[in-house]
Amino acid sequence: MDEYAARDAFGEPDGKKHHLGLLPQPFHGNLANGSVVVLMLNPGFTPADYVAEHNTSGFRQAMVRAIRQNNAHDEYPFIFLNPSFSWHTGFLYWEKRYGSYARLAAEANHTSYQQGLAFVSKKVACLQLVPYHSRAGITHSLVKKLSSSQEAINFVHQELLLKAEAGDLTLIVARGSRKWKVTKSSRNVVVFDTAQARGGYLPPDSPVGEEIVKRLGLA
Repeated sequence: MDEYAARDAFGEPDGKKHHLGLLPQPFHGNLANGSVVVLMLNPGFTPADYVAEHNTSGFRQAMVRAIRQNNAHDEYPFIFLNPSFSWHTGFLYWEKRYGSYARLAAEANHTSYQQGLAFVSKKVACLQLVPYHSRAGITHSLVKKLSSSQEAINFVHQELLLKAEAGDLTLIVARGSRKWKVTKSSRNVVVFDTAQARGGYLPPDSPVGEEIVKRLGLA
């Protein structure tokens, strides 16, 4: 954080600049166990990301386990549903999307909200097309250049879409459907339109929310 704060460019709009001093975030949650998988573009950025990784006990280790997919037995495989990291902007973002389902799970299982978050955390995952942090979005040219992005697209088409077709998961294309090359909704595949993608919300009383409720076994 000190190095970042000391840069001459600190405070200047950095738009699509990617912060390679931070760990990449190709995915959240455990992809092997996730029954709801959300496709996004890339992780956002605030200076707090440097603090989180370099000055916060347990955060970086949890992130590394997620990158390596060694998190299947974590209490919160989806790191941004972990109450211990509720100060992080990632938690603020994802709790707005999944908090309602955590409450439904807590109610159904007669447990606490924290345990509801743990329940949901074990069943959801997110895949980022570009794993590097930036304040703004990403370009088609960058996606074409990055082999990791091409691998992510291949994984979606060779693995996740087949699992969705087989009924094993629900795939939600929340951002960048054209970049992901998944532009039409189909069986167990939900592609957000422009308005939905702008907010990225997953309300339980919406069609996509009803799919999530069923997939989590909360119907």
